[in-house]
Amino acid sequence: PGCAVLAGVELRVGRWNVVSAEVRAYLGEVEGRGLQLGQACSSLFAFCVERLHMSESAAGKRITAARVARRFPVVLEMIARGDIHLTAVNMLAARGRSTPATTAPTPAG
Repeated sequence: PGCAVLAGVELRVGRWNVVSAEVRAYLGEVEGRGLQLGQACSSLFAFCVERLHMSESAAGKRITAARVARRFPVVLEMIARGDIHLTAVNMLAARGRSTPATTAPTPAG
């Protein structure tokens, strides 16, 4: 019985990683096209908070990750696989990393 619960959690986390990467890609596309302006939002941040009902903290982190992913698309693949998480992407962005994410350290196994 417990094994099914554990398997269920693992399955859903895997799905979450894929959806998480997709959301960041969409956010980058919204900002890149300026689509938030047509929704009466002056910025992607306002769009995330006002229209998507994200907290300010969540919006800021996801926008930063979306911007990093637009610059280095491999980040989306890494997020989808669970190789890198939101906090790590934001830490790389805060350090001003200017090299592609493909050179980022691999997760400890």
